[in-house]
Amino acid sequence: MEKITKKALILFANPKGTQKIKLRKERKIIEETLKKLSDDKNGLEIKYIDGSTIDDLCDELLTGNYHILQISSHGTENGLILERENGKPHVIKPEALAKLLKKFRSLECVIFNACYSIAQGKHTAAYVPYTIAMQEAIADEAARRFSRGFYSAIATGNSYEFAFTHGCDAAGFAEDNQFQAELLTPRPISREANYEKTAPDNNDLPESVPSPTGNTINVNGNRNVVIGGNMRNSRVYTGNSNFASEEEIDE
Repeated sequence: MEKITKKALILFANPKGTQKIKLRKERKIIEETLKKLSDDKNGLEIKYIDGSTIDDLCDELLTGNYHILQISSHGTENGLILERENGKPHVIKPEALAKLLKKFRSLECVIFNACYSIAQGKHTAAYVPYTIAMQEAIADEAARRFSRGFYSAIATGNSYEFAFTHGCDAAGFAEDNQFQAELLTPRPISREANYEKTAPDNNDLPESVPSPTGNTINVNGNRNVVIGGNMRNSRVYTGNSNFASEEEIDE
């Protein structure tokens, strides 16, 4: 019988019109990592929701007393990108999501595994003991490796601080290790892949980047989507031409 001490909810969202990120592979990596642990050493139970909408999140939070919530998706300075019922992008306002999470006192740690999620992180950290968010664009492989490292540490009984640093160290092994995460606590901890720096004071947290304008979706190979404006080395996707094949998604 499994020794369950923590319950986690992981939402995956990759809306139509945005570049495919390998969320199915992220889930598979987490599942295979936990399967390697014997029953008496696995202290984590995870529920996954694919193609997540904000309604999925609202409903699921009511059904279980989750300790950990992770959202893996694209992100912008305006907010995280979930899906609408028709599969199209839905930008979630940081203040609204933080207000939702505030009600669920069982939450101990929230992870926004998406580019430019620091603004969302700072709103959420006012209500949740531990919040992990990304300061800039993050590489897809680095994001997956972070998840693997984080959950393997939690499942074996380690603290959130240790799991955070273990995940960051794991992200450093990615071929493209573009990754800068922040653990928002009373004394924030900032980590980049393969690089550790002194934890800054609260006043040293980066300010949110001014919100862009317009309605063109530009995406690149990381987990970021910018609404309006231009990004260096970005490509504009329209119609269905950006949809990857099943083989490409699962590689």
